[in-house]
Amino acid sequence: MYERLVIGFYLACGALLLFLSTIIWRENPKSRVNRATAFMLGFAGLGPVFAAIGYTLPPAAFDSGSREPFFLSLQYLWELFFPFLLLFSLEFPVRQPMLQRHPRLRLLIFVPHVFHLVLMVALARGRDIAQWAAERATEGPMGWTLEQFSRGLTLSSILFDYLIDVHVTFFSAVNLAYVIGALIFLQRSQRTLTAPRMVRQVRVLMWGLRVALGLYVLAYIAPILGVVDVSETFQLSLLMIALLVGSGGVVYAIIRHQFLDVRLIARQSIVYSVTSALLVGLYILIVGQLSTWLRQQVGRPVPILDAGFIILAVIFFQPIMSQVEDWMQRFFLRDRTDYRRLMERFSTEIIRIVDLRQLQQQVISTLQDDLMIETAILVQVTRTPLRLRFYSLSRMEGDYGNEDATELLNLVDQVHVPVYYETLVTQAGNSHVWSVLAGFKPYLLVPLRAGQELAGFLLLSRKASAYRYTQEDFTVLHVLSNQVAVALANAALYNESLDKRRLEEELAVARQIQMALLPEHLPRSDHFEVDAFTRPAREVGGDFYDFFPIPDGRLGMVIGDASGKSIPAALVMAQLQAVLKNEARTGGSPTRIMDSLNRCAFAGSQSDRFVTMVYGEFEPESGRFRYCNAGHNYPILTRGDGSYQSLETGGLLLGVFDDAQYEEGEVILHPNDVLVFYTDGFTEISNAEEVEFGDQRLADAVMRHRARTPQLICQALMQEVLSHARATAFEDDATVIVLKRKDGRP
Repeated sequence: MYERLVIGFYLACGALLLFLSTIIWRENPKSRVNRATAFMLGFAGLGPVFAAIGYTLPPAAFDSGSREPFFLSLQYLWELFFPFLLLFSLEFPVRQPMLQRHPRLRLLIFVPHVFHLVLMVALARGRDIAQWAAERATEGPMGWTLEQFSRGLTLSSILFDYLIDVHVTFFSAVNLAYVIGALIFLQRSQRTLTAPRMVRQVRVLMWGLRVALGLYVLAYIAPILGVVDVSETFQLSLLMIALLVGSGGVVYAIIRHQFLDVRLIARQSIVYSVTSALLVGLYILIVGQLSTWLRQQVGRPVPILDAGFIILAVIFFQPIMSQVEDWMQRFFLRDRTDYRRLMERFSTEIIRIVDLRQLQQQVISTLQDDLMIETAILVQVTRTPLRLRFYSLSRMEGDYGNEDATELLNLVDQVHVPVYYETLVTQAGNSHVWSVLAGFKPYLLVPLRAGQELAGFLLLSRKASAYRYTQEDFTVLHVLSNQVAVALANAALYNESLDKRRLEEELAVARQIQMALLPEHLPRSDHFEVDAFTRPAREVGGDFYDFFPIPDGRLGMVIGDASGKSIPAALVMAQLQAVLKNEARTGGSPTRIMDSLNRCAFAGSQSDRFVTMVYGEFEPESGRFRYCNAGHNYPILTRGDGSYQSLETGGLLLGVFDDAQYEEGEVILHPNDVLVFYTDGFTEISNAEEVEFGDQRLADAVMRHRARTPQLICQALMQEVLSHARATAFEDDATVIVLKRKDGRP
């Protein structure tokens, strides 16, 4: 019974290894790693198969004149496992540099074992040839020659036996060296790995090989070398454990961690085969023991019981098989390497990510870790303006604009499924972006489409350890690309909402700053009246005005318009207002003050920002108004007799030229004269025919309403402007100041 179990175990292990060898070969016969692995497992499977055959041979087969039957000499074929093991370690998980420098090394590592196989077959056949010659020594005229030849071979057989023993001992050391070398190369390659799935694959294989090869060395090689002495039973047990661990490690790596990128259907076949073998073996063992026990109890064979066992097996085998197979699939197959679960997990993860950079990292890390792609680059397309943004796992690789992006996008826009990059290169031009792409060594290009809109694309290198892209990979990449495109669109919308919220917050702060610039109270005097209003087109405008007292009883007044919006414009005006008030308190003239403001604006502003301004000082008792106009709309001075004039004296707008020159103007306001300051938003408002209100209409309106108070004049001007445009709001920031000198009567 024990012997039958050993034979069955050896045959099962050998069949499993040969089965794995066939699957791996069929997966990708063009891959060097697959070929090396397939041959390594195939020759490893020959060992237990030959051992099982040896147990089945009758003892008489070993009593012939030869050392061993001829066909048993072929058992040395399995030792080709060792050079294939070494070749596998040189190719997987990364190709060793020495193999790249010396490609003939692939053949040289087989020379010792081919010589060993030929020598063992030749030496072991010496006695067979001598026996054949002795049997024919008395036959025919060649009898004497054959007899002498037989005697010579018989005498030399002792030497043959000695050479075989020496060679077997020596070659055991060679096999041990191959094992140690393979483990060293695998350990060295393992340290260079970064992809988690590849690390797990190699870790499982390393443990399986270490244990299996260690047990084999202890059971077989060490006794031959004279290091240890073990019994035949213990040696047999070690060999069985070594076979179980070695083949089990490979099976576990394939099923659980998708070793060599074996397809799901092949892994399911392995699970089904292993499950069937376990159940059949368990059935044979149980039924065999029960049959033996029943025969002992009854005293004779009971055929009806054997038939009953068969019927029970037919009834219960399939349900039990389904349950066991389902359990094994849940344990082994439903993990990160299952593409269905990968897509479910990926879609669940990215739907929660709204940060664009985090989303990019998640996409790239998934491709590199789960699909074992060496390098993945995410290229995002923005349309306004047209730009390409390159992202890798570690840093942003580049940012390319219209000229470089247009040609590439025209080609990618025609692609709707993953394609090989070389198909696009044949149509490539000479723009800089193509040379940048070549630096990434892309192998596949995967478009990212949100509907019909191209959101970007993925550039993928070859897979790790020369794994190939399978049809499953193309399907998964196509599905993932759709999810990535939607996630990118959602992240962009979310970021836009954040930008909008930040803008609203900035506008609120800018409005607070701007409101702080405006005077809380309008000045009052027995000699003049003043009123003002400002109407920003949006939350924050670039207009401002102010009044402040100056020594000697004068009234300083200013109106300005800063280019740009939001906080930058408000800050510029706040800075100029502070400089203005400080200069005015020192008693500087309008020209000097404007010169200081220009230098301040030029030093602190960008090239596309500037300020227009009118600053003046009004003496209430005399009515004298000294001013300087820095590129602003000309204030309108309307006389009591119906005439008017524009205050144009000054210079260029502020912040454009550092050395701009300014002049001072002066007018006298007589009783009932009206001086109106305004910004361009007041006069540039247009009607349906795109006709602006204009300075002339404003001057005419001031003339018609000059007899009113400044407050009523402001209201009348606003009504006329809005009536002209047939609108309820201004299109641009609009500010008006109305100063009217009293006639002196109570």
